[in-house]
Amino acid sequence: MVKYLKHKEIDFAKWDASICNAANSIIYPSSVYLNIVSPGWDAMILDNYDFVMPLTHKKKLGISYIFRPPLTQQLGIFSSKIPNKEVTQAFIDAIPDTFRFVEMPMNTGIAADISPYFSSLGITHHLDLQTTYENIKKGYSENNLRNIKKAIQNELAIELSTDYNILEGLVHSGGQIWVESISKRYMKDIINKLFQILEQSMAKLYVVRNKQGKILSAAVFSEYCGKLTYLFGISDQQGKESRSMFLMFDYIIQIHAGRNLVLDFEGSLIEGIARFFKGFGAVAIQYPKLKINKLPAGLKAFKR
Repeated sequence: MVKYLKHKEIDFAKWDASICNAANSIIYPSSVYLNIVSPGWDAMILDNYDFVMPLTHKKKLGISYIFRPPLTQQLGIFSSKIPNKEVTQAFIDAIPDTFRFVEMPMNTGIAADISPYFSSLGITHHLDLQTTYENIKKGYSENNLRNIKKAIQNELAIELSTDYNILEGLVHSGGQIWVESISKRYMKDIINKLFQILEQSMAKLYVVRNKQGKILSAAVFSEYCGKLTYLFGISDQQGKESRSMFLMFDYIIQIHAGRNLVLDFEGSLIEGIARFFKGFGAVAIQYPKLKINKLPAGLKAFKR
């Protein structure tokens, strides 16, 4: 029987062990990460944390609802065993009725066709890093190779940084964000959460400088239990023109190649960004999105 746990009732050691050992493990549902992006999150568990599912919730107009927190592409059910239709439905049925609206991404370990409540599909892109850099590079597109060459000719350099204000500076300078579209309205909150994630040593910040030392772009990557996840990236106009992000991802692949890791690019439904990811040899992977609307008739158009 699936049990619902309030935040204070969760055994976080068992929770994190379950997430880390999951076949579909990723950084987003780890307890420290969730504490940053969705403080006070609740949980549902089956057996002795053999299957777990976070419930990230808020309240608006007196209505409690489940939502996708910022910087969180995938949630849903996690386990060392891939959840089947019965387990998936049991979790969905166990979501308390107090949550009148549910809009939650599931994850790549859950089949897209096993629940009528899966309303749409998201896309991410995975690249297996276990082989050598030379082998991985053979899968690069001609366009990506050409742009990497241009970035090298522009004498760009990549380094780790602990100056997290770089991100805010690039945002204020009107930098192009290299993830799914993000509303400027939420950017301050996203940058604040990125600061916290970096300060908790859950991710690393890489920057690209030109030969004059000016920072052109920055990207945040998190490594967790076999998955290297791209969380956020931004370039100013000069960084875009000098192809700095092509060099950034090539560098990340190069320094992690040969390890038992999968690079999750976080994918995109935006054609240009998806083409950029695929150009590194990444494979598109789908994940379902859960949507349940139990709002009164007059609130069926409830917007978060």
